[in-house]
Amino acid sequence: MSCRGANPSYDLAWPLFGYRGVAGRLISAYKSGSRMGLSHYFAEILLVEIILKWPDYSIVPVPPRREALRERGWDQMELIACLLEKKGRTICRVLERLPSLEQKTLGLEARRENARKAYRILACRRAPAKALLIDDVFTSGSTAEACAAVLKAGGSETVVFVALAAD
Repeated sequence: MSCRGANPSYDLAWPLFGYRGVAGRLISAYKSGSRMGLSHYFAEILLVEIILKWPDYSIVPVPPRREALRERGWDQMELIACLLEKKGRTICRVLERLPSLEQKTLGLEARRENARKAYRILACRRAPAKALLIDDVFTSGSTAEACAAVLKAGGSETVVFVALAAD
């Protein structure tokens, strides 16, 4: 991945799948094809990983761009977070996404700069000491880095980034 040799703010990046084959098609159908029912599948797989590896971490979903939320009409990671919450997991909705460009339209350096300015801790909220940051796809690591840096600045001691897939 592009972040090799870097010293990221997150302590670990853990994709559940590679963004190819069946997994890539399922994630694409979920995110872009409005196959919301797949949220149960992804939440169950994620829950197993969380219970085995990070049982005492608070889950922090990465918020989407406001434009993407308006276009899609729903937040794919929030839907998974709600299902995990129903299973007894602690969800900390502490991140806010500021107006920013769509990451997939940018080159590597532009992605880093765009993401760096795109997130902040919501007013009157505190980042959890152990944060499990969840998102759909890990590509350049820019979103993971930006969110982890904000969480650590807001009080998180450890940030693990878990993505449904790595591209």
